[in-house]
Amino acid sequence: MPDQAWITGVGLADVPAPGRRAIDLFVQAGSRAVRDAALGPDDIDGLVTGYSLVDDALMPADATAEALGTRPSTCFTLNAGGATGTSLLRQAELLIRAGRCRHVLVAWADNRASGASQQAVVSKLAGVGHPDLEAPLAPTIPALYALHATRYLAETGATAHDLAEIAVAFRRHAARNPAAHKRAQITTDDVRGSPSIAVPLTRLDCCLITDFGAALVVSATPGDTPNRPIAVAATAEGHAHEHLLATARLGSSISGRVATEALVAAGRRVEDLDLLMVYDSFTITAAIQLEELGIAPAGSAGAMARDGAFDLDGTLPVNTNGGMLSAINGGIHLVAEAVLQLQGRATGRQVSDADLALVNGIGGILSSHVSVVLEGAT
Repeated sequence: MPDQAWITGVGLADVPAPGRRAIDLFVQAGSRAVRDAALGPDDIDGLVTGYSLVDDALMPADATAEALGTRPSTCFTLNAGGATGTSLLRQAELLIRAGRCRHVLVAWADNRASGASQQAVVSKLAGVGHPDLEAPLAPTIPALYALHATRYLAETGATAHDLAEIAVAFRRHAARNPAAHKRAQITTDDVRGSPSIAVPLTRLDCCLITDFGAALVVSATPGDTPNRPIAVAATAEGHAHEHLLATARLGSSISGRVATEALVAAGRRVEDLDLLMVYDSFTITAAIQLEELGIAPAGSAGAMARDGAFDLDGTLPVNTNGGMLSAINGGIHLVAEAVLQLQGRATGRQVSDADLALVNGIGGILSSHVSVVLEGAT
């Protein structure tokens, strides 16, 4: 059985996509990833997709396989919330290492901006609340994360302006990314002055709701493509709870533990990283991950962002495409950006000599965590 899984192809869908279904974005991103891997539909023997909040396709993986003309022996759809992007890659790695497949196509897409109203999407996402103890109060996802933010600020002494520095830093990255949805530079005053969503979070503390679509081909061998093969050095996952009321402690998560497990499995340390992609559903989500990984001392993630630590020429570049706060929704785009960086294809925002990256995915209210370590072939 193969002892290594390799990312051999990456494909991005064209968004925004008015008038197109989510399944169209699955297919477009998937076909581009297959071509990028110098493969054809007949080579794909595994296909795993994420879910859609908008499209009515009951079985997105099978619908994608049909449209692409593939006949995979393994084909399914998974839903891990925001951790779906990294979870797809972990499932592909497991299939490859088990010898069940040679080329697994993973894809996740949705038409959340063009296919539904923002209120409809927000309402669907709010379904993570406990049906008896939370849902009757009609909390939104930002309101639930605001509880984490309030506790974090109270315990660390950080301020809402410190959280805003993270949004500002990621917008600097987005300004270099022609595909980012928001590229105009912002200040902490802009962030704090934007409409309040759930105290202490404002609109610019919250991720975008956009159409998105990306796909990757994960193979048993490096293949024969013009692009640098990227090894899936290790993956790890952990699931703390589903509902906020079950969390052990507000203002914290298991993200640091899971990410560390992935790094240890890869024989690496945080200090070895050239690039980090954190799931930035909110500025507080990014701050918690950066601090639990030991990259920033407690309460100082914002200050480090202000000082340029996470810029291209900083101590550790973070969310180089602009992340979900400024570039595009869908955690699979964080994986795709890491791959493009390691391949030297992140035009205009390239991290110099990037060889090792960590990508974190988080689903629910700091509930499900999946981390992947990616390493460029030498």
